[in-house]
Amino acid sequence: MTVTNELRELIDAGQFRDALSRYRSQRQLAATEDVLLAATAAGHLGELDLGVSLAAEAHASCTAQADLSGLMRSAHLLGGFAFERGRLDDAEAYFSEASRLAERSRNDLQAAKSANNLASVAHLGGRSADAVRLYQRALAAYLRLGDDAGAAETGHNLALLHREAGHFCAAAEAVEAALVHARRTSDRGLIALILSGRAELAMERNDLDTAEAALAEARPHAESGGDAPALAELDRLQGRLALRRGNLESAYEFGLMAWAAAGVQGNILLEGECAGVCALSLKALGRMAEGHGFFLRAQQRLVALGSTFRAQRLAREWASG
Repeated sequence: MTVTNELRELIDAGQFRDALSRYRSQRQLAATEDVLLAATAAGHLGELDLGVSLAAEAHASCTAQADLSGLMRSAHLLGGFAFERGRLDDAEAYFSEASRLAERSRNDLQAAKSANNLASVAHLGGRSADAVRLYQRALAAYLRLGDDAGAAETGHNLALLHREAGHFCAAAEAVEAALVHARRTSDRGLIALILSGRAELAMERNDLDTAEAALAEARPHAESGGDAPALAELDRLQGRLALRRGNLESAYEFGLMAWAAAGVQGNILLEGECAGVCALSLKALGRMAEGHGFFLRAQQRLVALGSTFRAQRLAREWASG
């Protein structure tokens, strides 16, 4: 079996740390495909600096070789890393590049991925109508192609959009459909992501028992492959759940742990949301000065991203807490 095939199998099985170790052991002999796979593994592990370096290396190599497929995939990865770091203009530019290359090469799968990612940029930037249109385009393409992983991810994103708009029935339908698709894949990190969406929706509907059950089911999936971003997100949600249940010390501990992990990963959006959990927990504990410091950190991150909805929601929670 070639190194490339080994890397693919390890990533498909969610063994991202093993995939990165295998790549490093053969670094001098690596092909561009191996570099792209290693960048993918680094992203799942929350090692964004490494992921950017590898994806940029692949992008430069593919540009020199006029490799349209490699260019498309490396632009897709670079867009994802820029998005997680809160660099939305860069993310949109890379995703648009991937979209143009997908259309040029008639790659329907990459076109669907680009539509989903451009929708996420529009969503975070407050352009909800554009986001819905692009998500629906991506979902239709994934369903036509029979791509369960893509349908699951886009369904999760649509559910988030519906939830933020207060359309809880539509959000629930999207979450459950996404979970059906996710369970058909071997991607346990994806299953954890969809279950985290189910948990957050349940909290919004004040169904705390369902939220707790979803988080409990999600954790072993995230832990199985060491999916660092998924684990940090689960800790954030565990903190929110503890806060809702009045377990204030536990809420702060989970929030702080998730905030630290998001900071190490360079995930600006998640860092801002985790700082919000810390702020609300500390305020409820009577530690106003510390809480206010976290509140300001959270608002700075969320406003810088253009995430007006999240910033305003946190401000309301802070004022009413």
